[in-house]
Amino acid sequence: MDRMVNAISKCTQQLAKWNAFNQMRPRTETAKIRNELKYFLQQSDQEIEDVNISYFSSLFAVSESHSDNVAQVLDCLQPRLAQWSSAFLDAPFTPNEIRRAIFNMAPTKSSGPDKLLALFHHRYWDTIGINVTEASLKFLKEGEHFGSINDTLICLILKVKVAMRITEYQPISLCSVVYKIVAKALDNRLRTVLKEVISVSQSAFIPGRHISDNAVICFECLHAMRSKLQNEGSIGYITVGFLG
Repeated sequence: MDRMVNAISKCTQQLAKWNAFNQMRPRTETAKIRNELKYFLQQSDQEIEDVNISYFSSLFAVSESHSDNVAQVLDCLQPRLAQWSSAFLDAPFTPNEIRRAIFNMAPTKSSGPDKLLALFHHRYWDTIGINVTEASLKFLKEGEHFGSINDTLICLILKVKVAMRITEYQPISLCSVVYKIVAKALDNRLRTVLKEVISVSQSAFIPGRHISDNAVICFECLHAMRSKLQNEGSIGYITVGFLG
């Protein structure tokens, strides 16, 4: 009995400390926000620009490649693609694939450094289509450097109501239309072979599959087991070997 009383007393003391901490926490956070806001307002535009450039330069920087380590990893991998799939990926790109890529793009998505929308390319494709196709195929076939076409604008979207840190912004890349065309053409090809290299249990980001599929299957299995127990009154089992 004494042990129970002591345990209850200890729990009461801990609960009192927890309540006191939670009451002080909003005040502490408010003071912290005020200090950060004061520091933020005292910074010049140039200082804010330098912080942004430094952060995103390190975020998007390409790390040094270790070719020896990469080669060792690749040697351990077994090919998953069928021969015809590999031949399809290696085949030269065609003008029809470029046209399909541009006309599959949303016409009014945000523009990039070129200040052009995909809608402009859709409407004037008969005039500019030859040049755009030639530039895209040159990169896809010969790997020619894009130059300024590869430039990207980074737009910062607030994650919170009042952002005090650069990490509280969500960066969104705004690319040029030609860059999007090349990326879309590559994407269209890769879509056709994804099912060969990605496990059947991977349900997200695959055409024809939905991220909720696995949850639905799990609920259906549990429902079937529960129904069987209620009907038969016996212990049920389920095999989940496919999850391994």
